Amino acid sequence: MASKIDWLVLLASTGVGVLLGIVFGLAAGLAGLAAYAGPMAGGIAGALVPWIYRQGVDRRRRQRDER
Repeated sequence: MASKIDWLVLLASTGVGVLLGIVFGLAAGLAGLAAYAGPMAGGIAGALVPWIYRQGVDRRRRQRDER
């Protein structure tokens, strides 16, 4: 027959295990989100770079033409 202390140790260790599972689950979820969103953000930024460059070139060209 298990004593009262054995049951308390079992409950405490189970609670700690559940908390660690939640913490590591959240960390893994955030890492997965970063792994998914990082390349997506890089792709969007890469697609915008030529457009941003053209905006700057057009602005400089307009300023030069106005002189």
